[in-house]
Amino acid sequence: MTLATLTVQRCLTRIKQELKRQGITYTMLAERMNLSVVTVTRMLNQDDITLTRLLRLAEICGLDGLELIDSATVTHGTHYFFSDRQDAAFADNPHLYAYFVALFFEQQSPKEIAEAHGLSELSTYRYLRALENLELIAVAPGNQVKFVVRAPLGFRANSRVLRQSITQALTDTSARLLNDKRESLDFMLLKPLHLPEHAARKLQDELRQVIDKYAEASELLFADAPSCQVAVAMHATDAEPSPSIIPLDSC
Repeated sequence: MTLATLTVQRCLTRIKQELKRQGITYTMLAERMNLSVVTVTRMLNQDDITLTRLLRLAEICGLDGLELIDSATVTHGTHYFFSDRQDAAFADNPHLYAYFVALFFEQQSPKEIAEAHGLSELSTYRYLRALENLELIAVAPGNQVKFVVRAPLGFRANSRVLRQSITQALTDTSARLLNDKRESLDFMLLKPLHLPEHAARKLQDELRQVIDKYAEASELLFADAPSCQVAVAMHATDAEPSPSIIPLDSC
């Protein structure tokens, strides 16, 4: 049985999350599987793992291997959105959103977040209860977190947080991309097009599909990879975007 690359990556992502949750280190895992730490590290971070080893990893984590593969095979193309209440809370309290990003997107535990940012037990409690009150997580004893939402997750078009973020992002993007000193991954494409409405909408749909595809990979598979800012915009222009031609007799 050969599994698709994305299916394997989703399975490994889930397994690594469970290993982290249970406190099973790569060294401990290597001992249980009678393998070297180097082999285990490679096995968990590349997509050429054998089915036998994948099922063994699931077993060690206490996961049903077949259910794991079945859930990873399901297409996750649907994009989920924060509610208006959640959006308003994040807009009014950016620190709460930063905490949720570390918890959900970066897969850090409450303990790791507290250690990284010098948070007291009271601060951790307040952050977790606020997110629980927003129906984003459920908190079990020992600050064990279960997410009520799933990736890919983002803000709706009318989001207050999104407006704040877009304003800042466009300012930063303009400053970065209009600078003569560009980095290797810096990219800008501005292309005036003449399109009927149906073609313009088709272009928008295709762009959304591409972005959703990479957003899913970003959130599910590459949370620890370097970040990049992607800005996609499209709008109607004036009937005559170019300067008009004027008589030069009197110039």
